[in-house]
Amino acid sequence: MDRIIAVGKRVSRLRYSALQLVNFSILVTTYPLAMKIGVDTLFGIVVMPLIFIIAFLYHLVLIFQRTMDIGGRWQWAFLAFIPFINFFYGIGLLFWKGSEGLNSYGNPPVQKHSYSIVLVILSIVLISYGMSIMPTGLTES
Repeated sequence: MDRIIAVGKRVSRLRYSALQLVNFSILVTTYPLAMKIGVDTLFGIVVMPLIFIIAFLYHLVLIFQRTMDIGGRWQWAFLAFIPFINFFYGIGLLFWKGSEGLNSYGNPPVQKHSYSIVLVILSIVLISYGMSIMPTGLTES
């Protein structure tokens, strides 16, 4: 658990991709769930925005971790906020190889492919669930 949320740790390409996919799938599931329960309920007013804020902050943590893995300065992570550049930077984070061996941010991340595969499967299940409860159209009352 320490490795997942620690800002000062490095994260590999595969784990970064899997964790971003999980983060996205939680958002994809939360929105239709709020629509189904009702946006004027406690879930829609308090819980859903809280989930979005936590997901956004975790997205930032992953960007910082991946930037550290490629050996970039932590300031490079702010490229994710510049329109148009953020698209190319995001693609780069997915495909740039991390630094070989020790860099100024620590040892290379441990490769645990089974962990990442489980995360991808979990994401597919969450996205499928989110899509299945998505409202299909607007009905007049």
